[in-house]
Amino acid sequence: MFKPSDLSLWKGRIDTDSAGDARRIHEVVRAYDDTSAAGSSVVLLGFCSDEGVRRNLGRVGAKDGPAAIRAALAPLAWRAGDTLLFDGGDLVCEGDQLEQLHGELSTRVQELISAGHLPIVIGGGHEVAFGTGSGVLAAFPAPAKIGIINIDAHLDLRTPPTRNSGSSFADLAACCAEDDREFSYLCLGASESSNSEALWSRAKSLQATCIIDLFVRENWAKTRELCRSFIDRCDRIYLSVDMDVHPSHEAPGVSAPASLGVPFDKVLSLVQEVVSSNKLVALDIAEVNPRFDSDHRTARLAAKIIHTVIHARKI
Repeated sequence: MFKPSDLSLWKGRIDTDSAGDARRIHEVVRAYDDTSAAGSSVVLLGFCSDEGVRRNLGRVGAKDGPAAIRAALAPLAWRAGDTLLFDGGDLVCEGDQLEQLHGELSTRVQELISAGHLPIVIGGGHEVAFGTGSGVLAAFPAPAKIGIINIDAHLDLRTPPTRNSGSSFADLAACCAEDDREFSYLCLGASESSNSEALWSRAKSLQATCIIDLFVRENWAKTRELCRSFIDRCDRIYLSVDMDVHPSHEAPGVSAPASLGVPFDKVLSLVQEVVSSNKLVALDIAEVNPRFDSDHRTARLAAKIIHTVIHARKI
């Protein structure tokens, strides 16, 4: 299930005529191993799976998302000074063995956090969230209050017979219940037309905070206030960004394109809000599907989010 990083795939221009630091990300990224990554580093980890999307009857192709995101990230300018950036390789879903892959991802996320690193998991279907989130919960046992922020058009609170891309946060809620710990969940950008009444009822029963896409667009100051208030109540934050939260003209390469969505500049501002709190302990980005990604637009937005997180976080 594990595929080691291949640094030869990180490619981009090299500036030789600039004074000062002219490096780009492909020039600074290193292969990760737990003996070379000293101190606080950022570690990218690919999640090559769309098995959860298939089970959820979505359009597959997100398993190739990690490669597309790396390609979009590689040529971006490096402005993070002495921060260390590592490629931790890929976890690859073999057949329908999603549950086993979740276990592998959870363990790796927990280990990276415990070693003092920031894991950024790049997917892949939004089934990635259960693996990342369970790793965060394991790294910070109760009574630590873990805030889960999902920027997404979907609540992902389904309760199907087997896990899929729409059940991740319901599955994390079940984990919290088993451990007798609070489930603190904020969904930003949910679409009223994409979530059934049963899902809204489940969100209410779980005491989740859900802010719809139209509210985010029309009540920006209040949205930021609600986001800050949620962050203030938590000890640590796990952030998940599903690229289908964006309008389809901005992010066409997803499993379920949005009819309205939240514009990218607002999504990026929300990400910055989380990073500036200095409480972010893990990030994943889901649903980059290169099969439908005209001009690599969705991958480029995902790369911009990662670039922003790397360069804005406090070490």
